[in-house]
Amino acid sequence: MSNTKKGLACLADKNWWNAAGTRAVRTAAQSAVAVVGVSTLIQDYSWAIIGGTVAAATVLSLLNSLAGLPEVPNETGTKEGTD
Repeated sequence: MSNTKKGLACLADKNWWNAAGTRAVRTAAQSAVAVVGVSTLIQDYSWAIIGGTVAAATVLSLLNSLAGLPEVPNETGTKEGTD
């Protein structure tokens, strides 16, 4: 069983927002680089498509973080993978 905060309970935790935000920013940057790289290969890129892709990836990253983040300890102070 995972020892991380999960679900909506984590939304009140500042540490969770810090970890989830960091992951979301990384995901956004990776998505932007990937879309620009692919668009450059086909010689046509639209900033609307790039922005939409980055926004969707960021939202999906935050939603995925609701499943739990190993960086954020649970209520007992333990992190995932530790006993």
